Amino acid sequence: MTDEGMRELLDEMHEHCDSSSRSYRRHGRFYYFLSYLLTVTTVLASISAGALAILPLTKGNEALIGIVALIPAASASMASQLKLVDKANWFYNCSTEYKSLERDFQFLQASCATPDQIEKAKDRLSLMEVQADRGWSERLSFFFDRKP
Repeated sequence: MTDEGMRELLDEMHEHCDSSSRSYRRHGRFYYFLSYLLTVTTVLASISAGALAILPLTKGNEALIGIVALIPAASASMASQLKLVDKANWFYNCSTEYKSLERDFQFLQASCATPDQIEKAKDRLSLMEVQADRGWSERLSFFFDRKP
């Protein structure tokens, strides 16, 4: 491979790691936001159900109280099935790995990297992506036939 070809390859891998790190961090934040939103909804619904049951204004509206009281159970079930915090952590871990690889590629760009060094860094990137995909499919996918 020519020096120009190695430089282009390093540039592409550096850019891939940079954009992936940013994207995965964004997804991690999104999953944490959903997790917190679900938690706040659960707490507010629980407090609301208790308040509605106590208030004299809601006498005769037991159906409304029952519906509000079901929200915490539904939220807990959703949180268990969706594994939002686990997914957020997975995205953050992947973001950190990409950031580490980005720094490696940045160092290789600045130094006179040998083809062997570039190949090792490329292999590390490939291995990280395979392991991350395997981690998602083994732990974070929906499983309807077994307990989480």
